[in-house]
Amino acid sequence: EAAWRIFEVLGQSYNLSRAFNYRGQVEAYDSKFQEAARFFEESLSRARQVGNRTIEGLALFNLGVVHERLGQRAPVLRYYQQSRDFYQQIGNERRAAEQEVNTASLLVNYGGDQNEALRRLSIARATLSKLGSVEFDVLAMQTEAVSHRNAGRLAEALRQLREALSLAKERQLSNKTVSVTVDIADSRLLLSEYEAARASLEEIA
Repeated sequence: EAAWRIFEVLGQSYNLSRAFNYRGQVEAYDSKFQEAARFFEESLSRARQVGNRTIEGLALFNLGVVHERLGQRAPVLRYYQQSRDFYQQIGNERRAAEQEVNTASLLVNYGGDQNEALRRLSIARATLSKLGSVEFDVLAMQTEAVSHRNAGRLAEALRQLREALSLAKERQLSNKTVSVTVDIADSRLLLSEYEAARASLEEIA
């Protein structure tokens, strides 16, 4: 806040867009998502006014995240797609692919067009594998597996989740290791493999 007020006094609009973005991050870390959204909106508006392209992309992404935490799916989808379009325009393939994964994950988890989600994931995974973005590659595999599971293709879902888990463990992505293992347990429950499901959960307990 001290830096923000100095920038206001000096009329440094370019830096103000950064300050509002950081303030939004502080509120989000404290789970004050409504407040965070307000600061990210202000950051986005100011970034566009002064042409701060770096902050514009971050603010769009952050707005998607906080609205997802608030359970507001329509604005989440809108901000993720705007973020993807933004990164495509500036030639940042990695960020654009990551936003494709986020959009597809939303479609899969909230009952959107599954074929469209799988199409997005296929395109994104090709880019992510090429650029070495392992964490989002794992998320893409996980999301695709959940789509298969929702459609009743349990064996395919389990195969893909095992592949994702192997990659997550290899790269020591502890947060993804936990979430993928939970998805594996859920898939095993649907297959009536109760002991195997319990063993998977005990492994991460």
